[in-house]
Parts: sequence; C-alpha cells; structure tokens
Amino acid sequence: MGVVDLREVSAAQVGLVGGKAAGLGELLRAGERVPAGFLCDCDHRGF
Repeated sequence: MGVVDLREVSAAQVGLVGGKAAGLGELLRAGERVPAGFLCDCDHRGF
C-alpha cells in the first residue's frame, strides 16, 4: 500500500495500518469530523 489517505482505511486493515488509523478511517466513513490525514502502512515486504 505505501502512503494511504485516511478516507481509504477501514477496520478490516487494522493489522496493516494500526488501531488508531483504522479507528479514524471508520469515523470518517461514519460521517464524523476528522482532520484530513494520511499514514504509511506497516507492510515491510519491500525493504
């Protein structure tokens, strides 16, 4: 994945993006106000 917009994150990806990012993504999907943001995922296969 690499760099991901929070609007593209769901709870199903918690192992890849972490709990906080997954929670923020779910809040955005529910229509809650969350500051715009992005994250770097935890997929280290390319290193």
